[in-house]
Amino acid sequence: MTPEGRKIRVLFTNWVDTHNFNAQSLNAREIALRLDPRLFHSTLFYEREPDPRLIRKASIRLVHLPPRLGLIRMLVEAFRGHDLLFRVNPNRFTTLYLAIPGRLRGRARVVDWLESPASPLFESDWRGLGEWHCRVQKKVDYRIAVTEYVARTHHAECGLNHVGFIPAGVDTGFFTPPAARENEVPVVLFVGHLIARKNPLAALAAARRFPRARFVLVGAKRDAHHLLLARQVDRWRLDNVTLLEPMPQAQLRALMQMSDILFHPSKVESMGKVLLEGGATGLPGLMFDHFQSPAVQDGVTGFQVKTLSQMMDRLGLLLEDRSLRRRMGEAAVAYARQFDWDPIVKQWEIVLERMASAEPERKDPEPLWCDYYARLRSNPLAE
Repeated sequence: MTPEGRKIRVLFTNWVDTHNFNAQSLNAREIALRLDPRLFHSTLFYEREPDPRLIRKASIRLVHLPPRLGLIRMLVEAFRGHDLLFRVNPNRFTTLYLAIPGRLRGRARVVDWLESPASPLFESDWRGLGEWHCRVQKKVDYRIAVTEYVARTHHAECGLNHVGFIPAGVDTGFFTPPAARENEVPVVLFVGHLIARKNPLAALAAARRFPRARFVLVGAKRDAHHLLLARQVDRWRLDNVTLLEPMPQAQLRALMQMSDILFHPSKVESMGKVLLEGGATGLPGLMFDHFQSPAVQDGVTGFQVKTLSQMMDRLGLLLEDRSLRRRMGEAAVAYARQFDWDPIVKQWEIVLERMASAEPERKDPEPLWCDYYARLRSNPLAE
């Protein structure tokens, strides 16, 4: 509640169309769906067809953005007396809204959830994106980082401090393991944009090295990198590779339940939420360790490695040893429960309520007062 005793009004800036599979959009929906309706009222945008789960919630208001003048509609909504504006996105709305002096924007405070490291922004094809991000972040009232690694990259690139840490979550009531995994030929799953920094080419190299396994790659074609992948499949004659477009969460869950290993060779990552989703379905995960992500417990729920050579070796171990896959998969299911959305959103409720009621002259709460990882460190998964 606000100091006046009314509900806290939160404006989410992510578009929440049902066929929008962007991770930030999916995360925003999970938070909005779980915020206590007695304390919060959420507003979200959509273009064509909103996620049907949102329609059924009385505490959620959906705003349609027309094909034209959608930017104006967003700006008008931003001045409707919201207490908090949640997330800063690289678009014209953010640029225009934050260019308006704070005294003219009313009481709304801007909250950003740093879900990605800062370094890729400075390597983007969009010239000046990194500098734009740093300028915008200087105008943000509160920042929460998804991991300590992400917080450090923003401090290094932009000189930004953080308020605390809250990880991305997983719906462990939705992502569940199958009754049994009985594939005669093990299935290795890759989920991520088909772009260079997600490193799908490594999945093709693995398919070439392990021709007796099946490899399924699921991802959006964001640039011309997918053409290189298609040529490589032909050049190496990889008849054990299937390329699929992004799919609804229910289809992705079914695919995970039919797979055996989640292969995540991304070169730039924040947390790797898909590893938690795969883990919740019983998939051991493989990822690099330099992101210091909590998504995989090395040697328990999968492997974190330093080099691609090590990743291939660990993949070989998992492909050869069905019992190892089973043990790690069972541990991954148990571990994923610590990242269930329900307790994570309870933490967000504390954070948002405190931010909405903070005194204007003292914007920054004490550091680390919302360190979700402290809970995990004090209650680690029993090995």
